[in-house]
Amino acid sequence: MIPNHAPQGRPRLPLNLLAAPVLLALLLACGGGGGGSAPPSGGGITGQTINVGAAGNFFSPETLTVKAGTPVTFVWITGGHSVSSGTACNPSGLFGNSTVLTQGQTMQVPASVTNTPGSYPFYCTPHCAGGAGMKGTLIVTP
Repeated sequence: MIPNHAPQGRPRLPLNLLAAPVLLALLLACGGGGGGSAPPSGGGITGQTINVGAAGNFFSPETLTVKAGTPVTFVWITGGHSVSSGTACNPSGLFGNSTVLTQGQTMQVPASVTNTPGSYPFYCTPHCAGGAGMKGTLIVTP
């Protein structure tokens, strides 16, 4: 049996006291969330999210249906994309614009849209033409 002695002049700390800060750091780094996919910098996001560029040139989900009054936020999973309301390179001006954002950035859909039932198409300006067709639809129900 090995005696539990510390070297002369240095008291030995129990392992559980040493492990506690490491465990705490790991838990904080993981976020402690309850499942689902959290946005990269999603602090304070409420309601529903649409991921931008989640699997390449796509929105995820491509179609989102929410009840009127539900906040909706676009979250950039990858950079090189924009969000504009409208259809295939024809902006309606209701939300978003052609500004390309980077990973981790967010854009909230205005309450004037999310409070009004209707179907709101949107697209990514750099990927709206040709075969890319990066587009989606926000449906707001009463």
